[in-house]
Amino acid sequence: MLDYDKEAEVYDASRGGEPRAEAAARAVLSLVPPRARELLDVACGTGIVTRRLAADRAALRVTGADLAPAMARRAAARLPGAVVLADSRCDCPSGRADSTPSPACGCSIWSAVSGTYGRSSASARACCAPAGCT
Repeated sequence: MLDYDKEAEVYDASRGGEPRAEAAARAVLSLVPPRARELLDVACGTGIVTRRLAADRAALRVTGADLAPAMARRAAARLPGAVVLADSRCDCPSGRADSTPSPACGCSIWSAVSGTYGRSSASARACCAPAGCT
């Protein structure tokens, strides 16, 4: 298994850097309904995509969560006050989110109430607003 604390320093460059982050954020935002106001990015890694999500849609409050301390530190440097050290089993930082990514879907995001990604996203689904994003 990959040690994300050791990998954090080179993670972005080894995964396509800013060009990949831009493409990933565009893809993610294309799936998030315009009415969504909160997004929980579970397994946000270094926050390279998370930062773009927050910047590209001003009305969307984006919170990042990652379990690896080195990854979370890098993400927190990109999004001060908007990153927590946690994983998909965590309680939502703000209570309920409108949409949340699943670690199982890599760079994509999906409507958290769809239930598509199974057990790893069960807690993430529980964080979603009652109506979710359909």
